[in-house]
Amino acid sequence: MSIACLPTAAFYFLPSVIREFNARYRNIRFRILDLPATEGLQAVSRGEVEFGINIMGSSDPDLVFDRLVEDPFVLAARKDHPLSERSSLTWADLSPYQLITVHRSSANRILLDSMLARANLTLRWSYEVTHLSTSLGLVEAGLGISVLPRMATPQGEHPFLITRPIGGPEISRTIGVVRRRGAVLSPAADRFLGILIDTWGDHLSPESAPAGS
Repeated sequence: MSIACLPTAAFYFLPSVIREFNARYRNIRFRILDLPATEGLQAVSRGEVEFGINIMGSSDPDLVFDRLVEDPFVLAARKDHPLSERSSLTWADLSPYQLITVHRSSANRILLDSMLARANLTLRWSYEVTHLSTSLGLVEAGLGISVLPRMATPQGEHPFLITRPIGGPEISRTIGVVRRRGAVLSPAADRFLGILIDTWGDHLSPESAPAGS
């Protein structure tokens, strides 16, 4: 069974679902392509994988997107940063500080910039990186703060880093399952998708939205 998945979602979603699937069905081999959003959608579109876990974006008539969960953008900062003393923040609270962001070609950056533009807000960044993990490394080194999807931040207690919600407005990315329209899944992929939805689904509605980069 072949799946394309955002790297952050692969870490967050897949281990528990694969464990449950393996307990029920034996001898199924997995091929997991942990790819950025655009490349993951291309893998689904070309038929290289049976389905993908990706971000909802611009319309693509050949793909179907089924919503799983909302993944809000949050602040990541060191525990000794002044903003760590706040329980919640607004986007304006970030402006005095050195900001680390991902490259403007990233689907996360495109979504974030678009939503902030609707609210007449902009982010003044000092460092631009390609990978979310790199931005966390720079934050940990004390070079600035970053805005990341919650899934991309450390899970549980971290020795150096904290996360805080950001409002005014709250911005999130929609994570879901992407399939080729009209494609029939293999029995194994269909069963795996059922476990995935049972485990993580949040108000899922079949063929409810378009997929995009």
